[in-house]
Amino acid sequence: MSKKIISEVYLKRSIDSSRTRHLLDGEDIGLKIALLRVVQIDDDPGYYLMRCDSSGTELTDTYHESLKEALLQAEWEAYVPINSWVYF
Repeated sequence: MSKKIISEVYLKRSIDSSRTRHLLDGEDIGLKIALLRVVQIDDDPGYYLMRCDSSGTELTDTYHESLKEALLQAEWEAYVPINSWVYF
């Protein structure tokens, strides 16, 4: 399985848990999320919005049918403007 990084952005603040919660093994990890990354995996036409810690390790992800949907999800849950992403 190969992952192609499409874009990423480092967060200036933690994700607001009133909009969404990210759990890992029952623990709320919202405060650990420092980096958002959009990737494509192999020949899958969709996009994964990955929430990563400060070292870039993936913590959670969601699947989106388009890049725009992934970016809009990040904008909604983490207040990340679409124009703040770095593209590769």
